[in-house]
Amino acid sequence: MAYEPPLLDEESLSLITRDIGWMDALLLGRKTYDIFAAYWPKAATGKIADKLNNAPKYVASRSRRKLEWNNSTLIQGDLSKEVARIKQEHGEVHVIGSGNLVQTLLRHDLVDRVNLWVYPLLLGTGKRLFGEGTMPAGLRLTSSQAFPKGAILLAYEHAGKPKHGDLSVKAEQTTFL
Repeated sequence: MAYEPPLLDEESLSLITRDIGWMDALLLGRKTYDIFAAYWPKAATGKIADKLNNAPKYVASRSRRKLEWNNSTLIQGDLSKEVARIKQEHGEVHVIGSGNLVQTLLRHDLVDRVNLWVYPLLLGTGKRLFGEGTMPAGLRLTSSQAFPKGAILLAYEHAGKPKHGDLSVKAEQTTFL
């Protein structure tokens, strides 16, 4: 019997496969690169494996000096300048995982779109993608989709600076009965 991931269904896998197919280049942090480089070159051929193995991959790392995975390039010099160049060179650059890298990209206003996958799990601990140090940014929902096993995809575009409201109650506005 083949392994079936508990939260991945035919619909979500189809969408993930389609989105990866649109990718022109992949931008990864070191930890995600290490995980992917250990798995995808040995994975059975298929649309996702073929795309990830053959796409240009750019890796942000302060500790790695050599990259073994096909078509991988270590980002040298100023990360924000290099990522801006990569975005100009490739039409559709994706980041998968890579939480520390995502934080850096957000700080330098280099994120155009966020595809946020929400799964029906409460883990309680672990790394937070939007934890302390996240630069405030406005996002505009462009699409949302729910899947049979409970996953939800929320797609956002950058919408400039966040707009804040004030819901505090002022003393002169309070009415007592």
